[in-house]
Amino acid sequence: MAYDKSKKQNIKDEIIEKMSQGNSLKSILDNGDHLPSRAIVYRWLNNAGPDYDKEFLNNYAQAREEYADSMFDDILNISDDNGQDTRMTENGPMVDHDVIQRSRLRVDSRKWILARMQPKKYGDRLDLTTDGEKLVTNIINLGSGVNPKESD
Repeated sequence: MAYDKSKKQNIKDEIIEKMSQGNSLKSILDNGDHLPSRAIVYRWLNNAGPDYDKEFLNNYAQAREEYADSMFDDILNISDDNGQDTRMTENGPMVDHDVIQRSRLRVDSRKWILARMQPKKYGDRLDLTTDGEKLVTNIINLGSGVNPKESD
């Protein structure tokens, strides 16, 4: 589908705004009949293609960060929401383990996605120390044929 320049800019702005609000690119494009396919959006993002838009790429990258932060907020909201953790039965309130497990799955899925979207911010940190001391590593240069101890 071909778009005139102003319509294309409006579409790009709409995508960025919705993504910044916490919507995935897939859900944005699936719910907008007037929006292009993902292939077209990716062409706008591809710096090797003729349709490349550097400003859109920068805005998209910023929106992805905001999307990740929104997902982080979702984790807190899901974790704090205990409104359906119990249900009333004829014997009184009963813990609904299915709801709790579903909430756990929702949180774990978002944590996994965040760790891959922004590993420096949301990924697991590896502690390469022992009792607060740095680990000593020996680097062996196998390619030079020179023993490092002999070259001193």
